[in-house]
Amino acid sequence: MQENLATACVLCSHNCGLLVDVEENRVRNIRPDPNNPITGGYICNKGYAIGDYINHQQRVQHPMRRKADGSFERISWETAFAEIGSKLRGVVDESGPNAFALVGIGGQGNHNGGPFGIGLLEGVGSQWWFNALAQEKSQHGLADEWMFRSNPTSYFHPDLERSSFVLMMGTNPLVSNRGHRPRETLGALAKDPKRTLVVV
Repeated sequence: MQENLATACVLCSHNCGLLVDVEENRVRNIRPDPNNPITGGYICNKGYAIGDYINHQQRVQHPMRRKADGSFERISWETAFAEIGSKLRGVVDESGPNAFALVGIGGQGNHNGGPFGIGLLEGVGSQWWFNALAQEKSQHGLADEWMFRSNPTSYFHPDLERSSFVLMMGTNPLVSNRGHRPRETLGALAKDPKRTLVVV
């Protein structure tokens, strides 16, 4: 068994530091990394469960093709690319490139879907794509513009650890695990009589 392998959680954008034990190519134990310079020994409940995602019995590890009876058969990467490419070309020829829209490009701690997905769209000639940032973060830029008259390309991020006054609207970091080490950060804020937290 390999023990105390330092890595990071990919289930959200904070990428908390983890220590994992691996045996026979499977994650056996997960705990926070106290030496991680950013999260310093903190992970949320999602981090503790990351092994369940990695070791899930339904995880697809190679290309599969659906057969006529509904079951699946393993195929080679070459066959998968050739068949998918042929079907994509057929859709473009019949309906045009904008028949394709990619949903969910990038997200959380792993944004590799972004360049690969946009490359695919460029290959077929489509300009339609959507990701979680459009749903989750477009209002962030709008609020920054309204409150601070900021440029649309600005993106302000709160400094909870050093703020003397914190206004939270429509959020509960203790539930959503938003922010670095939210339990410790909000606890310190609540105990400091010189600091104020207002929740709307």
